[in-house]
Amino acid sequence: MDRITTPSRIRDLFGPGKDGFGDGVPSIGGSSTQLNAAWFNNDQEEICNAIELSGFVLDPADRTQLYQAMRAGIDDEVPDDGVIYARRRLPGQPRGLWVPSGRLRIDGDIDFYVSETGDDNNNDGLSPGTPFRHPQRAWDELINFIDLNGFNAVIHVEDGLYSEGINCASLPLGYGSGNSIRFTGNTTNPQNCLISVSDNYCFQATNGARITIEGFGLTNNSPNPGAGVGLSSVLGSTLIYGNCDFGPCATHILSGPGSTVYAAGAYTISAGAVNHYGAVGGTITMGVNPVPVTLIGNPAFSDAFARCVQGAGITTLNLSFNGTATGLRFIVALVAYIQTYNGGDLNFFPGDQPGVQDPTTGGYYL
Repeated sequence: MDRITTPSRIRDLFGPGKDGFGDGVPSIGGSSTQLNAAWFNNDQEEICNAIELSGFVLDPADRTQLYQAMRAGIDDEVPDDGVIYARRRLPGQPRGLWVPSGRLRIDGDIDFYVSETGDDNNNDGLSPGTPFRHPQRAWDELINFIDLNGFNAVIHVEDGLYSEGINCASLPLGYGSGNSIRFTGNTTNPQNCLISVSDNYCFQATNGARITIEGFGLTNNSPNPGAGVGLSSVLGSTLIYGNCDFGPCATHILSGPGSTVYAAGAYTISAGAVNHYGAVGGTITMGVNPVPVTLIGNPAFSDAFARCVQGAGITTLNLSFNGTATGLRFIVALVAYIQTYNGGDLNFFPGDQPGVQDPTTGGYYL
């Protein structure tokens, strides 16, 4: 908004620097204030924007729209009832609503949607037509604004390239026994839904989180020591995965102290890493169903295909491999164990060099 600026304005009419209009006095040669297009356009857009940004569509037959917009703003004030409110945009609400405690208590399973063409700021993520841009945004919405009330959540990620890692910390309010939070990409062609980062992880479960990952290509080219992980479970968390493709990473799968990684279905390895399995204080295990792993192109593992140390454990029931790799088959040491369920076959893991077990430090291969 601006005041009139034409040369014939009445200067300082409403105070210093506050110019206004004059009628003029023709009998003594005075002229009225000249108007210009800029002033009319400015005035028009101020009014129209107030109406449209309140969620209304301009209607030339309705002369009460500015009043309605002002009334809506008043009606939408935060209730004065002692409850803490947060503003949140829900489906069908262009301006957003004040929701008690900022949290929506659902009465059925909830789905979020993510797409390369999505919008983290203006979409609600609750339909394929209003997706978020990044998977992390969907998780943040879930953890900050949803009470699961004992139901499940699925985050659907459309084919595309996503260059930010996803950090899933803790559990949403209302998460109960038997519930699941699932990130679902393309389970038929996981490479088409690619998480490609140069960061600590592609997906991480931490601080007691429990998540399922399926249908993603995973690459991590971080140059930082201790980074470059595909799937990471740390600090008492559980990560379940299947139907993924592991590309270049430092470590494809990491399980830290007090944490677990479960393989729940078939997956592929299309590129090498320092380690495929990295159990460092945590456990890596297989589910009750067969877990066939396909290795493509003889990938190289510069440390070992499986590293199990510092009180960790790897169990391989229902696990099988198709394909070859180069590097040590395994390393197990420092009060850790690898349980193969096949009599301790030293050639069970892919590789072209013998594995290393150190029973003097409590490392056992069974």
